[in-house]
Amino acid sequence: MGEHIKTALRWGLIGGMGMAILRFLVYFISPDSVGGWENFYYLPLLFCMVWAAVTVKRDEGGSLRFGRGYAVVFTVALVGVVINTAMAFLLVKVIDKEMAERALRLALEKIDENGEKYGSTPEQLNQSKLWTIWFFKSPYAPLAIFAYQLVVGSIISLLVAAFTRKSAAPQPENENPEGS
Repeated sequence: MGEHIKTALRWGLIGGMGMAILRFLVYFISPDSVGGWENFYYLPLLFCMVWAAVTVKRDEGGSLRFGRGYAVVFTVALVGVVINTAMAFLLVKVIDKEMAERALRLALEKIDENGEKYGSTPEQLNQSKLWTIWFFKSPYAPLAIFAYQLVVGSIISLLVAAFTRKSAAPQPENENPEGS
């Protein structure tokens, strides 16, 4: 296995565990607000994605092609997202089985609030509630969450790879500084 893949896997494990730890910290502080912080959990993963790209770039002599950079950073994102999704599933299905019901209840209340605020018709409210109930009860919900996180991870990977790609061409030293 290539050294850059080992680096990506290591940082992906660290980032995924960081995401999981943040998720559990938020859960222990306020169990009903775990879902509201979903994008906040990406901070440790983002750090690990950047650090993995910088590490591989340094190991390759200060130059990193976009393709290799993207592969490294996306591998970090993939591993991190798999760990984060597994921990979220564990939290909802094993640790706090009532969490999904509370989240559904909060989501339905939010639909009513926003419906009144924006003047939605009863049909629109009912349709939104039915879709929300279907999503929460669907066996495909974890796959949808995983896909969402993977898309976010992929977009972040593109950005990180673009910003950590090849260094600017080194400037040749001026052998004759006097200009003669």
